[in-house]
Order: sequence, then C-alpha cells, then structure tokens
Amino acid sequence: MKATQSRPSREELEELWSVMRRCRVPANLAIPFLLRLVGVTATDVAKAAGIDRTYLYAKLSDREVPDLGIRIPIYRRLGFDPWPAKSDAEESAA
Repeated sequence: MKATQSRPSREELEELWSVMRRCRVPANLAIPFLLRLVGVTATDVAKAAGIDRTYLYAKLSDREVPDLGIRIPIYRRLGFDPWPAKSDAEESAA
C-alpha cells in the first residue's frame, strides 16, 4: 500500500526554513528543497520570474536579499517570504 503524501503547511515550511537558517544551510540549497516539498522545481520558479534557472541559483547564492522579481514567485509557491523586511528596530540593532 502506498503512503499518501500531503503538502506541508506554511507553518511547517517556515519552521523548516528557520531550522535551516540556524544550521547555516545556504539558501541556494534550502529554497529549492522547500520548493520540492510543495511539488515545484527551481526551474518552475525561474520561468515564473522570467529568468534562467542558473541565474536563480546565483541570486540565491548571494548574501543579499533577492529582488522582488524572484521573491514573489517563491512566496506564491511556499506561502511565505523567506526574506521578510526587517523592522526599524531590527535594522537599528544591526
């Protein structure tokens, strides 16, 4: 008998992302993994963003936050933004 697989909830994905960040898993590995959990590939996201998959991986490898053209397709598929805007209090503390 096959085990049924259900899509992880947004909360579960956010928790897994949080664990990956604490364990210093690079975004260019973590984000594609999370996408696969919801049945989407990095190629699907790259197409939605109008970019090449290689460019998507390069932008995920950067230390800077990807631009909205990349973040929005990821948000739409995961249900959360892995790079939320920092609050004024967080920015002044940094």
